[in-house]
Amino acid sequence: MNLPWVLCALGLALGVLMGAALVTRPRQSHLSIGLASSPEKSGGVGESRAFGGMFAGLHGGALALFLAALNGSAAGAASAAVVALLALGWAGAFLARLLSVIMDREGLALNARLLALDATMAALIAAPVLAPFV
Repeated sequence: MNLPWVLCALGLALGVLMGAALVTRPRQSHLSIGLASSPEKSGGVGESRAFGGMFAGLHGGALALFLAALNGSAAGAASAAVVALLALGWAGAFLARLLSVIMDREGLALNARLLALDATMAALIAAPVLAPFV
């Protein structure tokens, strides 16, 4: 397996881990991205767990398809489409967060590491597509 494929698999695995962190440790996840948990409004924790499950499931499913395609399965086209959609999702998150910095006057200091995370995840997952252009 060459480097772009390894980077893609790494990005997908990181997505699974991020989702698992949201499921298992939603309050700590909130704090790590600057969200405050409210004891009187516990719905945010449930939403974080649900989002984390979706996040882990999407990245895990993409990783399973990706690995199956690498092993010669007929899942290659489906894997490429799913991986491309996840990379576009991360790119969309980056652009939306950047828009929030500009329009909502959200501090860049607060969002800088999250912008870096979004861009890194998009680049990792899209590495096989981007490799010919680098």
